[in-house]
Amino acid sequence: MEARDLALLAGIDAANLSRIEQGKYSTGVDILSRIAVILDAHLDLIPNTSNK
Repeated sequence: MEARDLALLAGIDAANLSRIEQGKYSTGVDILSRIAVILDAHLDLIPNTSNK
């Protein structure tokens, strides 16, 4: 999927999506969850820190 298509589906600016990808832009859970749904991905809010 093209980044511009993902941005359009998520309802965000393509430049902001690029900044998110580069770690230069902090975003809220609302936007991250929209991106995750579009990509059929799971969003972990609390990292798994178990020592398995």
